[in-house]
Amino acid sequence: ILMLVEIVLVLLLSIFEKTNSFNVGKANFLTRGHQSTIATRYLAMEFAWKQVKKQSEEKMVKSIENIQSQFNTLRAGGANPSILDRVFVDYFGSPTPLSQVARVAASGSQQIVVEPFDRTICKDIEKAISMSGLNLTPNSDGSIIRINIPPLTEERRKELAKQAKSISEEGKVAVRNVRRDVVEKIKAAEKDKAVSKDDSKGFQDDLQKLTDDFIKKLDTLLKAKEKDLLTI
Repeated sequence: ILMLVEIVLVLLLSIFEKTNSFNVGKANFLTRGHQSTIATRYLAMEFAWKQVKKQSEEKMVKSIENIQSQFNTLRAGGANPSILDRVFVDYFGSPTPLSQVARVAASGSQQIVVEPFDRTICKDIEKAISMSGLNLTPNSDGSIIRINIPPLTEERRKELAKQAKSISEEGKVAVRNVRRDVVEKIKAAEKDKAVSKDDSKGFQDDLQKLTDDFIKKLDTLLKAKEKDLLTI
């Protein structure tokens, strides 16, 4: 999409090479042909910006979805198989999601059962769970791994809330990086005279508003997760 924008802007530049005496303050004196050129430029610019903005929003949505997925791995209590979503197993030298090498399910309210598709990697799965930072202790009989989920202590709840805040900050960085990349493109276009100073400011302000909206969504998700984790 950004390449499309650049192509559109180059075409616009070529149009204006023949009208380099254009002056916004003298618009009333332009010929009908020049006025048509201005209208074409405006519509092309608006279309290109809407496409760029849409793509930016889609990337920000993906960042939100990723954060929500990570929040789901922070358990508030009870046996929830999704807490193992962040566990990756060394499978033939490649980090592989646990769900792709084993069946993961809850067994009652306080236990998770992991059944490897390949029993020879049972030890590797145990190791991955132990080193995941989830504070869980796997127990294996050689074919099935059982994980008892103890009630959360107040201290552990606070630790998880701190992890949730850290995850949220990562999401904010991702959202702001989307904004940064697009702003760099806008400024480059302005420097090349492909975008006017006013258009550049308008696009950047529009993008900042979009960014602020997604930052607020992350704050709302974090607040809900903290409440979930800290409520006994």
